[in-house]
Amino acid sequence: MIESDPSPIEEHDRRVELAKSGFAWLMYALNLRNAAKQIRSKVEDGGYTLALGELIGAEVDEYADLSFRMLGPMLMLYGMSVECLLKARHVALNPDFDPLAERGKWWNAHDLRDLANKTGCPLHTFNKEALDTLDELSLAIQKGRYPIHSRDPRVGFRWGLFSEDVLDNIFTTLIVEVTCIVVPGSPAADIAEKSG
Repeated sequence: MIESDPSPIEEHDRRVELAKSGFAWLMYALNLRNAAKQIRSKVEDGGYTLALGELIGAEVDEYADLSFRMLGPMLMLYGMSVECLLKARHVALNPDFDPLAERGKWWNAHDLRDLANKTGCPLHTFNKEALDTLDELSLAIQKGRYPIHSRDPRVGFRWGLFSEDVLDNIFTTLIVEVTCIVVPGSPAADIAEKSG
């Protein structure tokens, strides 16, 4: 028997179920972060440095140009990963919340600090450098897709504003917290319980 396409109602119900799945948001967050890390690894393995992206606007060689072209998408993916982690946290803690009923308006800001506040993420655990990194990643979500951004008159990206340690700390904090919420009993939840 050949299965028919789902009806519009069945399709909507499947979309709602997926949109309300903290686990689905967590998996997408990890996929986006892994993609960003792959880009970073390829750039560094090729002998290119991400800091060369700051040279945009100056006459640059092909290596600098390649670094810049890869830097925007990499930062955008990191930012989108944080965004998905915050959404995973929110939908897992608020089972009655329906992102589709909001028609995406609630989710479209891409302002990670604002989204963290809306989702109840404990921002007090982040220092100023981490909060500044969230702000830069918010801009990177837009600037990784478009040549200009209305909120940031700067051209290009400033990798020098990012500390690998701060970025790793943001991800470690959010991934452990979200995993504990979304997948109780996971190794991350066990580690958090033992250390907390």
